[in-house]
Amino acid sequence: MTDTTPPTHPPLKPHLEAQIRHRHAHATPGPWLRDGQTPEGGEEIVALPGGLQPVGTFNAGTGQQAEDNLRFVAHAHSDIGRLLGEVDRLRTVEAAALAFADEMGDYCSPHNVAHDYAQRLRDRLQQAGGAA
Repeated sequence: MTDTTPPTHPPLKPHLEAQIRHRHAHATPGPWLRDGQTPEGGEEIVALPGGLQPVGTFNAGTGQQAEDNLRFVAHAHSDIGRLLGEVDRLRTVEAAALAFADEMGDYCSPHNVAHDYAQRLRDRLQQAGGAA
């Protein structure tokens, strides 16, 4: 039986994110096209910029694993673009939450309730791995 649990990854460091964004911006846009069999019997995938010459091939193996590998590679450029967009969106949400906590922290309220709730929000963001 195949383990379908997705692997966990460490947080994305700024220098690694910059490298990913650079590779994504300079890669041939996907999804890429499948084209035939390799001499070894495995499937191959070809990136065709503007429908011209292939820029490379990838021996994906055989059987269902080849299908899974081809699907992954063919959609990598599109998927990474979507994931980078989600990273940007989540950073915007986090910045808005922190700005709200800063505003609430300065708000005068009975028994300092606003300040306490603002600090709890910052604490929760930090516990979740955010930048609070």
